[in-house]
Amino acid sequence: MKQIAIYDLDKTILTKPSFTPFLIYAAKHTGKALWWRAPLWLLALTGYKLKLYGRKPMKQFGLRLFVGRQIPADIAKKFADSVIPSKMQRGAAAAIARDRAAGKMLVIATAAPEFYATEIGALLQFDIVMATRHRQTDARAYLSQFDGENCYGPEKLKRVQEWLAGAGLKRNQCHICFYSDHPSDGPMLNWADDAILVAEGHKMQAIADENGWQMMRFAGQGDGMVKPS
Repeated sequence: MKQIAIYDLDKTILTKPSFTPFLIYAAKHTGKALWWRAPLWLLALTGYKLKLYGRKPMKQFGLRLFVGRQIPADIAKKFADSVIPSKMQRGAAAAIARDRAAGKMLVIATAAPEFYATEIGALLQFDIVMATRHRQTDARAYLSQFDGENCYGPEKLKRVQEWLAGAGLKRNQCHICFYSDHPSDGPMLNWADDAILVAEGHKMQAIADENGWQMMRFAGQGDGMVKPS
């Protein structure tokens, strides 16, 4: 039986979402002014929350606004270096170490852009990283435009299933553990053998209990151990 541990990235491995911090980091390191870009981005986030458009157009707009049409080659690596290990959750580090010691294949499945998610995965020595794909130039430079859909919700499950099939791994021959901080990953959590909601609080506990998911606390002084239901 192939043992696989799949981790979400934002607020699961990392303490906070990574996309807006990447935009700000990239703008600062490429000399782009924030004084007018930041308010426009706040307006874009508000429009998304009002459901005027989806995540894909919002994220593509953010990249064009803060970074430009093409992502500078060194920015993704530098950003990854700035968040690993300093922005990792303590419990995530402990869980990853346990899964690695148990001989599990380590996978990241995230909606974050592939250009910095893959760099984070490399620093953490993960085996596979599945993230939101971006178009590339002929010289293999990443562009702000997506190549396909945002790797989120049902799309994330689809990507993982496609990866399994491409790797010649049959679902019934794998034991899959999936860690995520949010119920929006319900398709993946319900599909996994061990579904772990990385969260805390009565509301999240009720959601976990209703769906038959485990709860785990990675934040603060958490050590990643499963909390009793």
